[in-house]
Amino acid sequence: MNPGDKLRIGGARVGNIMTGICIAATILTLLSAFSPLLMAFYLLMLLVLIIITLGTIFILVDGFGSFFSSSTDSFASFTETATRALPYFAVVAVVTAIIAAVLLALDVRGKKQTGKIVGVVVCAVLAVAFALLSKAVMK
Repeated sequence: MNPGDKLRIGGARVGNIMTGICIAATILTLLSAFSPLLMAFYLLMLLVLIIITLGTIFILVDGFGSFFSSSTDSFASFTETATRALPYFAVVAVVTAIIAAVLLALDVRGKKQTGKIVGVVVCAVLAVAFALLSKAVMK
């Protein structure tokens, strides 16, 4: 085995690592895109809790009113930060997808990496689509 083949086998290993990073960055992109919906769901669950207890939770649990307001403030700041970080997660997903696809395509061991390459391309497309959609919604 010549040094070039060893280098390409190592590249395939790095491609597998980049695949994992791409998937993680895509998941973070999707969570960032859906963070306003998560906040709305959180508020809905708090309101359902208040309705179920007929408002007695404010009497039974000391400081529930302050918890209600502070938790919504915290969640709002998280949502704001997540939407600002979304383009960075999308860029990481796309760049690692490109690197992973190239390195996996150059594998010399004869292993079929087609499934991973297709998965990485799908992750990149999802990341770009949600980044563009969330950008359009925010404007």
